[in-house]
Amino acid sequence: MDLEQEKQEQGTSLADIFRILKLNWLLITLITTFALIISAVFSYTFVQDQYKSSTEMLVLMYSGSTVDPENPQYDLINSQRMLETTATLIKSDYILNKLRDANTVEIPEDMTNSQIKSHISVAYSNSSFVMTVTFKHPDQEFAQSMSNELTAIAVSTLKHDFNGNFLKLTDASIPENDTPSKILYTIIGTIGGLVLSTGIVFIKQLFNNSYNSKEELEKGLGLQVLGVIPEFEMKEKK
Repeated sequence: MDLEQEKQEQGTSLADIFRILKLNWLLITLITTFALIISAVFSYTFVQDQYKSSTEMLVLMYSGSTVDPENPQYDLINSQRMLETTATLIKSDYILNKLRDANTVEIPEDMTNSQIKSHISVAYSNSSFVMTVTFKHPDQEFAQSMSNELTAIAVSTLKHDFNGNFLKLTDASIPENDTPSKILYTIIGTIGGLVLSTGIVFIKQLFNNSYNSKEELEKGLGLQVLGVIPEFEMKEKK
């Protein structure tokens, strides 16, 4: 049985783990520090500030084809179904193309519908039938305009195509800073570096076939060590 297999069978004690970490503290420190620097540079250089603006709209379906304006009757089950349909519709090419054709918001020419969709989020409640349309973007004014116009066009389209009560309840809110925490990114990068460096140390130790102490040698070979040659320095004679 070779030395590596013997050492794996013997296992590694807690004291061995601390000893390995102590012997390789410089490597661990260097890799962790490098990861900290890289993650900090990435976070504060490449992570853009993000701003979000939201509008609210009401989605309710009428019961039957005729509606009494003074006492409208609503179909709550169909209204709940319509919420999911509306959420899908708002992020569809059908609505986005209408938004482009309306020309009420100056959308960059190189910005595709897929890219626009990645900035849109829609939330709703089955109990209140109120939907919140949020647009997130580095440009505050653009985020606010897109949230406002998306909801306006969605409401207009729903009124035209479906028999229901669709209302834009609020104008787009003042954009709020929604930038991911750059400090958190840095901390996660540092922890990742620490885990990576520790893993490298133990992998290196796994392929190390040498014995590091008298006790390891005795356990591995089943023989008693009679003596150990001490380390000493020899001074050169002048």
